[in-house]
Amino acid sequence: MAAWKAASSIIVVSRSTGRVLVMQRGAGAKFMPNALVFPGGVATPSDEKLGPPTKIAALRELFEETGLIIDHHESAATSKNLMELQEKTKDNPENFKLVCCSSRLVQFYSRVSYLRPVLVHQSIG
Repeated sequence: MAAWKAASSIIVVSRSTGRVLVMQRGAGAKFMPNALVFPGGVATPSDEKLGPPTKIAALRELFEETGLIIDHHESAATSKNLMELQEKTKDNPENFKLVCCSSRLVQFYSRVSYLRPVLVHQSIG
């Protein structure tokens, strides 16, 4: 069995309305087509260079999938710049370093949970 890869999801809740951000996977997706999911994905080696890899992966995936960022550097202030940075990050996750400039970026509330494989034994009788 292949080793599990480090991955993250992020739950974004509006302070004013309490609404939660979810996305719908494409109909052609291999895994869970049409499912409603939170933004997220697998951590990459470049995430480790920027901070705690699972936190950085969650923030990077949020940015890649929605264009939303928790905090940003002054140079990323215009929507055109953000859209360009989003495309660059989609093309190569290492480009998230262009967005991830603030140490405050990783100081958000997090809850860590671990998913462990479950062994199922069946009796044949």
